[in-house]
Amino acid sequence: MCLLCLHYSIVTARHPPANDRSDACAVTPGDALRETILDVAASGRPAWSVMYGVKVPRLELVPVDVPYGNGRAYISPGESLDRGPRRAVLRDATLLAIETQHPDLVEEANRDPKAEAQLRQLAGAALHDICGLPYFDRGAPCVADALGLGSERAAQRVVSTGRRLWPTLAAWPWWLLNPRGGRLPAKWWTQPRVLETFAVWRSG
Repeated sequence: MCLLCLHYSIVTARHPPANDRSDACAVTPGDALRETILDVAASGRPAWSVMYGVKVPRLELVPVDVPYGNGRAYISPGESLDRGPRRAVLRDATLLAIETQHPDLVEEANRDPKAEAQLRQLAGAALHDICGLPYFDRGAPCVADALGLGSERAAQRVVSTGRRLWPTLAAWPWWLLNPRGGRLPAKWWTQPRVLETFAVWRSG
């Protein structure tokens, strides 16, 4: 299955409550967040793509507190994530496919079983953590159905591995919250650092 050629066409189940007007609504996992990221990426902001209709913010600047003073400073995740460390984790074919989205390179990645597995894992984490899809649900859209997986356990394994891969790409929100990989904190989308960093990525 060609993941980069697979269109995301299912409606997600998680949405902010209609009466919730908090800032966290802007990044609550669900279809609204997915569409916001697509719109911002279309304007030229950097983003990774592992399947059509789903993109992941690629962090260039992250706001941090200035020690012993007032104001904010910015760090660049890319300065510590050169291609050497990335290649230690990700296949070259995987990187080329998600960096360029060139049809020939995507096809090459899907012919490489390990690269194709990594594309599936990256997509699984994005579908669960950003799009808000459950691992498995017989009566509703879920990660297992979207990626052609047969069980909840298989979907959980794919998502778990994807969460370990995304931080190596300076991808929001994983790089911020769990750079070594693993489950994101409960209600991670309400954390001020997550909101501020998304706003910086969105505005450039």
